[in-house]
Amino acid sequence: MLDPNQRSLYTTLLTPPPGYVLDDALGTTYSLDPSTLLTIPVHFALMGDENKEDGIAVFEALRRVLGRLTLYVQRGQIQAPEQGNELYGLLSRCMVEVDPPGNGVFHPKFWVLRFRSLAGDEPPRLRLLVLSRNVTGDRSWDLSLQLEGEIGEERVSTNKPLAQLIRRLPKLACQAPTKSQEKQAKAMARDVSHCEFELPEGVKKLSFQPLGLDGTRWGPGRCDRLAVISPFCSDEALGELVADCSEPVALISRPDTFNELGGETRAPFSSCRILHEAAESEDNEEDEVISQDRFGLHAKVYIAEKGVRTRLTMGSANATNAALRAVHNIELLVTLEGLQRKLGNIESLLGDDGMGGVLVDYLPPDTPPEIDEVAAAARQRLEEARKTVGEAGLSVVCEAREEDDRWRLVLQGGVSLPES
Repeated sequence: MLDPNQRSLYTTLLTPPPGYVLDDALGTTYSLDPSTLLTIPVHFALMGDENKEDGIAVFEALRRVLGRLTLYVQRGQIQAPEQGNELYGLLSRCMVEVDPPGNGVFHPKFWVLRFRSLAGDEPPRLRLLVLSRNVTGDRSWDLSLQLEGEIGEERVSTNKPLAQLIRRLPKLACQAPTKSQEKQAKAMARDVSHCEFELPEGVKKLSFQPLGLDGTRWGPGRCDRLAVISPFCSDEALGELVADCSEPVALISRPDTFNELGGETRAPFSSCRILHEAAESEDNEEDEVISQDRFGLHAKVYIAEKGVRTRLTMGSANATNAALRAVHNIELLVTLEGLQRKLGNIESLLGDDGMGGVLVDYLPPDTPPEIDEVAAAARQRLEEARKTVGEAGLSVVCEAREEDDRWRLVLQGGVSLPES
């Protein structure tokens, strides 16, 4: 289940099953690159029957797909594209900026896709994708879970927490969502409530844990053994995770995260591991040079063993105070539970047949790395400026100029940034 050799493409995860076509799509992300988002509706549009050589037909198919797609994103986290594209104008109708109350951020990463039968003789199918990846061009090591099922008549109590999160998404919007977006969220929540997802092999029980709504928190509970995979960690959050665990087995994170953790935080874990350097870079043999791109760890997984059972929890929540302790961040986790001999245990999931092949032991540096306080302060000010600009409510109005038949773009609103 955690085999690094089993790769998934984003477009493959979104492709309808044979005999079906996309009917509706709702997604969430923390950060967003418009050029990456554009590949999703383009992928759906090119799967249609339109003549691929007919630009007008493809454009119309793209417009129809975007009318059925909504993506909720944290306010201020839409990246500026490096290059312009006429199609970006179509994306504004499907992007909804949201901002949770308090000091938290909107951090879940999932898609709910409804497919209808082309022949019309089969009930609609629902696909849920629970991810640790944002809708960006980031090439880090992430994890995805794909669940599918038919939409039936009976309510499925297991899905209630997920349905509640989806139903509340429009209420988190910074600006009033459209009527169609509100209607879509209600319909998707209803479909999730009536979908019996097919369980992956070895899984006997499935549960959803949205965090940050009404102060909801999560923890692995009492367990015999525990392994944590998280690119970002806090001393206090890790301390709470291991408090009810008899044997913390492994902590897998990034080198810079380990460097910042206290030694007493790492001590309870039998092993502390990081990605091998070869797994974090790409060797371009054709050009005989090594790319500078780094594919750092970004997956979030919590593996708990109790008796003969394994609970594997994955999703968007890092092992940080903001995600697990402060209950301000909105996150989504999903837990898969089964017998160790069927689902696997920590050794099998993190061993040579699992992630172990790309991991090495973390070795603390001989001397503690120096903290660049100037750079840290600059990053903090940049985030404050981003938040201030995002909350300013700026808008651009397009006006016609009668004197020369040209258009004028007028920025409305203002922003006052703190002095340096």
